[in-house]
Amino acid sequence: MSCEKADADVVVIPSTLLVQVIGQGVSEIPLEEYVKGSLPGHLDLEAPLEALKALAVAIRSGAASSRRHAREGFDICIGGHCGAWRPAGRSSNSDRAVDETARQVLVVAGAGGSPDARPAASPRLVSAPFFERCDGRTRSSAEAWHSPLSHCLAVTCTCGGSDLAGHGVGLCLVGALAMASQGASATEILKHYYTGVDVATATEVARPQLCQSLIVGRVVDSTGQPHLGATLVLSSQAASFQRAVSNDGRFWFSGLPAGDWDLAVKGARIRRSGLHTDGRNTLETQVIVPGLPPLEAAILPVAYPKALIGTLGYGGVPVTITDSEGSQITVESGLAPEFDPGGFSFPLPPAGPCTVEVLGQRFTIEVGDTGLWVRFIALAATGPS
Repeated sequence: MSCEKADADVVVIPSTLLVQVIGQGVSEIPLEEYVKGSLPGHLDLEAPLEALKALAVAIRSGAASSRRHAREGFDICIGGHCGAWRPAGRSSNSDRAVDETARQVLVVAGAGGSPDARPAASPRLVSAPFFERCDGRTRSSAEAWHSPLSHCLAVTCTCGGSDLAGHGVGLCLVGALAMASQGASATEILKHYYTGVDVATATEVARPQLCQSLIVGRVVDSTGQPHLGATLVLSSQAASFQRAVSNDGRFWFSGLPAGDWDLAVKGARIRRSGLHTDGRNTLETQVIVPGLPPLEAAILPVAYPKALIGTLGYGGVPVTITDSEGSQITVESGLAPEFDPGGFSFPLPPAGPCTVEVLGQRFTIEVGDTGLWVRFIALAATGPS
């Protein structure tokens, strides 16, 4: 079961959190009780109800999606850097804000479309950072943290502040108070400060059912430097996921259920096997991608088919052809398995020189009236790491 979705459009959140109180160990408390105890630490409890409700949804979304302390075996810390928690300061007004938004969280809106288009994307739970006050505009996550989040973009704010207090990303608390005082609803406040989100009512699940395992690591070359541009495929008998590495070679797969996983580099014969998750643990691994040797292209004329076909040995690699007239087409190896497990095929280009680009290397091929078979070799040198 997906950690964020039970069915196509059902968002799932934990019914409880593992909370570490500094100096007192880890306790399991209901998620809604955590939200009720957090509101007094951030807003005046006599604040407009809609502002309190907006903050309640933001706190719940952040807590339900938190991976900050996954490696330490708990979700949230109290008295540390995860935020203030003051259950003794609760009031009937703040508890009402939590009760009226019970199980509501922020999700990235699904992609719409016509009935004939591809199915809409399922909603995805997202974190919801907030801060005290801005100077008339919030900051994007990329601007503040160099970590782009599509729903955390810079927006204008009516908080009336002249300086920034906090990181500046997401919900401005003073701005939320101002919007609520002007009649804005909690949903309107949230949709203003978080771009492209919806407010969804989630389904709570007990902790043993929640997928929490994490596989993290780096992709490096043989010298230990980050290898950029790689796409990793994590697969088991039940599921498969893809993720591109970050700009420092790091990768992560979160929300994994219990199971045995294989980790492969797309387009290369590099694989890690035997990665076991139990639904709670965190695994760290390193993937080494040696530099590819120069490819060699053996070109043979063929009577049939009248096309430019090629063989690469394995699938999943983009191959781009630019013909003599400047037109460009890209296909993926493996889409023509009748020629080879990594076979590909293009309609025969117009006569004249054309270029074929694969794995960062470029080859010039002279096209005539007959079909051509391009056989790329020397990829076997990228054997398992």
